[in-house]
Amino acid sequence: MTEKVKIRSLLQDDIQEVRDLISEAGPFVSARTLSDYWLYSRFFSETCLVAEISGEIAGVVVAVLNQVTNSGDCYIQDVAVSSKFRGTGVGKVLMEHLELAVREHGYNKMWLTSEAANSNAIALWRRLGFVNSPADYQENDLWVTRDLKGKGKDRVVFEKSLK
Repeated sequence: MTEKVKIRSLLQDDIQEVRDLISEAGPFVSARTLSDYWLYSRFFSETCLVAEISGEIAGVVVAVLNQVTNSGDCYIQDVAVSSKFRGTGVGKVLMEHLELAVREHGYNKMWLTSEAANSNAIALWRRLGFVNSPADYQENDLWVTRDLKGKGKDRVVFEKSLK
């Protein structure tokens, strides 16, 4: 990466640009409503981060700390990098900053789900130390949980212990 990546919290002024970035990032991530991104920027800004390069939003991670007493985990809902910046390390930098924020809050686990076909993301999760959790069946070399996100929406679950 030739230009410096700046990581910062998601701001309300970013909502439309982030939604546009996620809309173009498919097929494994889908944009949510503008009000969802408003909520993330308002209540979860410490774990909803954007990566900027030369003032342009290059990527985003949307994650929430579990509010259940003593749960200690953070769920990573979405990670998206603009097609212009894919393969430059933006996703890795975002995830490293997220991990620091999660640790600072005293949480001890991060987890996320992925579609089994999302090979680029799965490679990143593994490089970052995420482990595929045993589940209902195996597809290729991945454990897959059946119907995790609703009927017919099987997902691969990855976890990373921060202990």
